[in-house]
Amino acid sequence: MRIDLIFGRKKEWIVAIITAFLASPATSQEILYNLVDTGVLNHSAHGQGIEMRIKPSSMPQGGLSGSVIEEAMVHICRHYAPSVIPFVTKQADIADPNFVAVRIISGNGIFGSYVLQAFTIENGTCGSEL
Repeated sequence: MRIDLIFGRKKEWIVAIITAFLASPATSQEILYNLVDTGVLNHSAHGQGIEMRIKPSSMPQGGLSGSVIEEAMVHICRHYAPSVIPFVTKQADIADPNFVAVRIISGNGIFGSYVLQAFTIENGTCGSEL
């Protein structure tokens, strides 16, 4: 059997595999954290505050309980809080919220999970963790 016939028949498969591999996103691809909802949150320990629901474009290594999410929470909060805090306080008529929280969600309305971190409000943005 000629070797060029073996590779000739599998040529389409090799090209397809290489194309799929190169077109697939890299594992170190940047994750986008999108604000999907916001509102008032009544928390049993912290009182009444503002919640920001965030949905990542893909789940980082370690999932919701991993260090990537844990380290990203404060940055996500500081990114969205300056526009979310005045919006929610005006729309929901909440004069002095006790905290602002980031809830990162995974899944949909029926099945899913989340992680929540609350922060103090300092100078119109997120302060220290509660």
